[in-house]
Amino acid sequence: MKLKLIVFEGVDKVGKTTIHKLFDKETNYKHLTCDRLFLSYLAYCFRYKREVSKSIKTWLLNNIDNIIIVYLHADKQDLETRYKIAKHEKVNIAKDLKCFEKAIDYINDCNVKYISVNTSLMTEEATVQHIKEALKNEI
Repeated sequence: MKLKLIVFEGVDKVGKTTIHKLFDKETNYKHLTCDRLFLSYLAYCFRYKREVSKSIKTWLLNNIDNIIIVYLHADKQDLETRYKIAKHEKVNIAKDLKCFEKAIDYINDCNVKYISVNTSLMTEEATVQHIKEALKNEI
C-alpha cells in the first residue's frame, strides 16, 4: 500500500499548523502530513508573478494518487481579526485569497484531490473531525 501525502494549505492565519498538529494527534500520527507545499508554491508564484516550474505539473500528474490537499480558508473579516490578534504584518488578504483560488484552479486541471474547509465556520476540533470524515474513502 502506498502512503498518501496529506498537505494542509491556505493563506497565513487560516489554521494550517494548528489543524495539522491536531489532525496528527487525533489520527495517532499514522499519516504522512505537512504544512504548505504545492498549493502555496503555486499561489505565491501567481502572487509575485513568478514562473511556475514545468516540473511541478509533471510531478503532480505522476503522483496524483498519492496526494490529498486540505485547503483551509476563512472569511476575509475573520482573517483580518486573526492578523490583528497575532500582530501579523499587513498584507493584501483579498489578493492572497485570489491567488490561492487560482492555485486551486490549477490543481483542478491536474485532477489533484483536495478538501476545502472554511475554518471560520467550525471549531478546530470540528474542523479536524470534518477532515477525517472527508478522508475516510481516500486513505
